[in-house]
Formats: sequence, structure tokens, C-alpha cells
Amino acid sequence: MKLANGKPRDLIIPVVVLICLVLGFMMYTGGFFEHHNISQTIGQMEGIRSMSYGFVVTILFTMVYMRIRKVGTAPELVSAAFVGVKSVLYAVFVLSLGWTLGNIAEGLGTADFMISVFQGNIPPAVTPAILFLICAAMIFAIGGGWTTFAIMIPIVVPFTVATGADLSLCLTAVIGGSGLGATCSPLADTSIVASTAAEISIIDHIKTQLPYSLVCGAIALIGYLVTGFSGSLLIGYVVVAALFIAAVIVMKKKWGASERTTEKENLTSAESSDIVFE
Repeated sequence: MKLANGKPRDLIIPVVVLICLVLGFMMYTGGFFEHHNISQTIGQMEGIRSMSYGFVVTILFTMVYMRIRKVGTAPELVSAAFVGVKSVLYAVFVLSLGWTLGNIAEGLGTADFMISVFQGNIPPAVTPAILFLICAAMIFAIGGGWTTFAIMIPIVVPFTVATGADLSLCLTAVIGGSGLGATCSPLADTSIVASTAAEISIIDHIKTQLPYSLVCGAIALIGYLVTGFSGSLLIGYVVVAALFIAAVIVMKKKWGASERTTEKENLTSAESSDIVFE
């Protein structure tokens, strides 16, 4: 569909409406308007229902808004709506499966099992680093970042509270580990989209970024350990920044020299070819 008289607000307004509606429906399904308790709302809210309600209402609002703005005709707007719904079906499907697996894990008592294994056996300072590795391995195996969030976050929150670990640091480790696994996994949607856009095989794409991803992952792991044992985010940030700068210098010396040598060899070869051609 070719839009006429499209403005930036035609994109911004529906996005803002979607965010507000989803948050509002989360508060509604969590019973916030009855007990006015944020923590209880987060524990009781239904993510799938909230997103579904917000998504449907936003589509209807956007079609009416676009029609009032005379951006397109009614058939064009309906056609565009079907195209938009089709483009997000995969993400919705993955999220639904992730939430389903998360509910299964919660029903099986995975959090209680992890608490029994960690509590008294593993220091809370090491917990964020372990969660970082677990999430990286999980997303590497299944390739779904949102699925990992849906499975791990409901488990990690009660787990960290019971074991005395730092909640914010553990949640950060979940997100960071998922990011590391996504950049290393050939099954991740980001890897598939990037390799398709660059018109190269997924394996070649993974090979090019794997060394850098693993180096950054190792630095992040050290940062979680330092922060966990020191109890100071500032010290963790300083250590990570120093290691990152050192890694960039080392990689530049190691691979930068070889790249310059290769460029010189290619230039010499091209000059030799020109001479022979002449």
C-alpha cells in the first residue's frame, strides 16, 4: 500500500497507543484497579491476553485514525492491516510458546528446585554469572530470545529473592546472556535476518562475529563476578571498560596487521597483473 500524505506522527501515535493499551490491560488483568499493588499486579497479570487486547484495539484505532487522516481508502487500510498482522504472527507465536513453557516450568516447581540447589551451596555473588551462562546456552540451543525471557524471568525473580542474590544484577544477566546466545546461535532470528540481508550463509555470518561475541561475553562474565563479589557497580563498570579497551587493542594488533598484509598482497598482485596486461 502506497501511503499518501504520510507524516511521522502516523507512526508514532499508533506505537504510543499500543504501549499504553498493553500496559493498561496488564494492570487490568493483574487486578491493579482493585488492590492497587504493583508487585501483586505483576504476579497476577496475563501477558498474552494483555498483548492480544492491545494489539487488536490498536489495529482498529490505527485504521480509523488513518481514514480520518485520509492516508488511504478503506480497502487499502484493511489490506495493510492484514499485511501487518502477517508480519508479526511469528513473533506472537514464539512469545506464546515462550509463555507456555514458562508456565510449565513454574508448574513443575523449577524455581523451587533451583533454590534448593543454589541455597547454601553456591555464594549469591556467583549467581548472576551462572545465570548469564545458563541463558546464553539456552538461547544458543533454541534461538529464541523472547522465549528465554518468558521462561527465565518468572523463575529468576523468586529465586534471587530466596537466595539473597542481587535482583537487578540477575535480571541483567538474563538479558545479557540471551544477547550473547543470540549473536552466536545460527537458529536466532537476528542471525537469520542479518545473513539473509547480507546474502551470505548463516554459518559464514556466525563465523565472522563469533570471536568478537565470545570476547565480549568473557568480559561480561568477569564483570558479573567482580560486581557480585565487590557489591559495587562502579567497580564492575571500571573493570569491564578496562578489559574491553585491552581486548580492542589486542585484537587490533593481532588481526589488524594480518588485514593490512592481505591488502598489500592484493595491491601488489593487482599491480603485477596491470604490468603483465600492458
